Order: sequence, then structure tokens, then C-alpha cells
Amino acid sequence: MPVIARAFFFVVLLAVVIGGAVYAVASRRVGRKYDVPPPPIGRATSPDEIARGGRLFRTNCLGCHAGAPDDAVPGAYTDAASGPAQRRPIGGRVTGTPDFMGEIWAPNLTADRDTGIATFSDGDLARLLRSGIRRDGRYAAAMPRFGRLGDADVAALIGFLRSTDSLVSPVTHWVPRPGLGVAGTLALAFAAGVDIRGEEHVAMPPRGRTAAYGRYLAVAVYACVDCHTEGFSSTDEKLQSPTLLAGGQFHRTPNGETIYSTNLTPDPETGLAARSTADLARLLTTGVGVDGLVTRSPMPVFRNIDDAEADALFVYLRSVPSVARRNPAPPRERPVPDAPPERLFVTLGCVVCHGDHGPQRALLKLAARKPLAEIAAYLRHPEARDPQSQMPTYAAVLDDAAALRLASWLRATDGGARP
Repeated sequence: MPVIARAFFFVVLLAVVIGGAVYAVASRRVGRKYDVPPPPIGRATSPDEIARGGRLFRTNCLGCHAGAPDDAVPGAYTDAASGPAQRRPIGGRVTGTPDFMGEIWAPNLTADRDTGIATFSDGDLARLLRSGIRRDGRYAAAMPRFGRLGDADVAALIGFLRSTDSLVSPVTHWVPRPGLGVAGTLALAFAAGVDIRGEEHVAMPPRGRTAAYGRYLAVAVYACVDCHTEGFSSTDEKLQSPTLLAGGQFHRTPNGETIYSTNLTPDPETGLAARSTADLARLLTTGVGVDGLVTRSPMPVFRNIDDAEADALFVYLRSVPSVARRNPAPPRERPVPDAPPERLFVTLGCVVCHGDHGPQRALLKLAARKPLAEIAAYLRHPEARDPQSQMPTYAAVLDDAAALRLASWLRATDGGARP
């Protein structure tokens, strides 16, 4: 073998050995067992607290644990006889995560004894929420941690999971364990880190229309601080940042478009100085702003925010230092009802999730085969069928005639047109 060939062989061999060793260390770091005692938090039992837990659950848990909205899965929806059907948390593949992370599966959170959480103790659930540790002692790598959630809200969540609400009634549905890819394992072990810290007790301010409670919501419940403050530092560091809530954090939409979060400070030119509490509530609960522009994923539609929470958030956002910062943003076109339907498909933001590179393209093709009136009604008020739908409520920018024209276009193209 020539000298150059031998040298190349040994370099490759060395790289493989080093890479294998690094991956082995990462795997051990991610997969090890941790001896973390559960925090002393029990379930809430009062109806008001259980209702609060239900809203927290629908806001923070249902999106991932309901899996794909597939009618073929028995029990995937609640009984719609007494109202709109809701997707149940039966577990499923989590969409929208980077491909390099591997296959991310959210487990079944219904009260099923074999495949759900009926046999979990309150402590098991509290530890999972607070420290990210599963019952087997291993780190729930793909699950967001709620280490800042106050004791009362943790208790409310557990109380709801133990309740008789039809959303969490038993459904037998087996879900595979999450399988992190090589890159995902390395990223978690050496970049994101394994953080099992969790305080035994986390106090929270009284619920009310105050800046203190709004700050709690922005930090612990709705993650406004994390997404609207530039950088990849910890939440504590972001709270001390001079650009707190001034936007500029890098994100990608489901179809791969690069976007930056908006400025939420009270700056008169680049922030929210001209907005009211009602404007904020409308944007958060419908996904459509007062200017007619539609929010872009990964910004969620927070359908369960009530007036008191919206007021508290608004008071808090008014209390942070004003920062004049205009973040990068491509020109955006407002939806115009009499525009051609293929143009509405773009301006309404449908293309982000349902276009050629969107993760929900197949679902659109299925929906496009339903009766025209049903499609049009769903376009204007998706929450009427699924109260937790992440599709914006387009009724304010899409009248009945425009919705019917868009529905007809979707039917004619089988949901597969390329705008």
C-alpha cells in the first residue's frame, strides 16, 4: 500500500475511533439514570384549580401529545355529540422537530393503565414536569422542561390529568420510545446540555392583572422571554439582557423559512406602544393581528388565554424597558378577500404548513375532499371543529365568499396546487 494511502487510512481510522468515543460519552451522558427525588407536590382537587390545569394542559402539552390528527386512530378524538371534537393526548410522532434530532415520539397521557399514565404517582408526574426525569430515572430528552412552573400550577396540571375530563379518559394506544439520532444525541449532550435541576418548591405570584403575574406567565407558561429575546442563553440570562423582549431571536417556519421574533417592548416605533390589551388578546387567541397580518409558526395560537392573563401579560410588557430595535423581516402582504385564491393561500400563511415543503401537506389533501361548505367554514373558524387548532381563525380577514372561493380552489387542485 502506498505511503499516502496508508496515511489516509490511519487518519480515517483515527477519526472513526475518536468519533465513536465522543458518541459513546454523549450516549452515556444522555442515557444515564438519575436519582432525583420527586418534589412534594400533590394533585389539586378544587374544580377551579382542575379547570386551570386543563387550560395549562391544552396550552403546553396537548399540541405534542395529541400526535397527528388522524381519524383512523380509535379514540383519537373526544365524542363530538355534545360539542366540538377535541384531539386526545394519546401520543404520537412529534412533527416540526429538526430531522437531525431523530424520531421524537410523545407518550400517551390518557388515564389508560397499560399505555397511559394511570399507574404514575403524583410525584412521578411532578418530577417529570419540574426536573425532566421519567419514572425509570432517565432524562426525558425531547420533552420541554417546566422547571419554572409554580407549585400551584404543577398541582393544577396533575389534578386535571387525574380528573374525569373526557380529554384524558383512557385510550389504549402504544407509542414507540423516542429515538434520538446521532446528531441529536451529540447536540443534547454537548450543546443543549442535560439539565435536571428542579427546585423542590417554586413560588408564584397571586393570579391577577399585575405585572408580577404577567412576568410569571411570560417566563414560565408562554415562553415569551425565551422566544422574543435574542440569543441562546438561559432564561435567567435573558431576563438580565439589555434587549429583553426586543425580538431578533432566530427561528424557522415549518417550511424552512428563516424568520426573527418581533419586538414586544413598548417602543413607539418598533415595539407595541400603539397596541392595546384587546389587540394583544386577539393576536394571541386567534393568530391574526389588528393589522390583518397572520402570525407565523412557530409562534403558537394560545386559544386558552383568558382576559385576566392577557391583561397581566400586557401590563408586564408595558413595564419592561423600551428598546428601539427593528428586526429583520421580509415584506409581508396583507390578505385581501377578493384576491385570487392561490394568492390567498400565500398571504394567509397556508403555504407555510400546507405548501410543497410544509409538514401538513398531506392533511390538506384529505381536508380538500370534504364538502365545500364544510371546508369554507373550517377556513374561517377552525376552532369550531377543534378548539385547540393551531390554524389561525381567519374570519376577521376572510369573508364567506372568499372562504368559499378558496375552498373551491382547494377542491379543484386536490389541495396540491403549487402557488
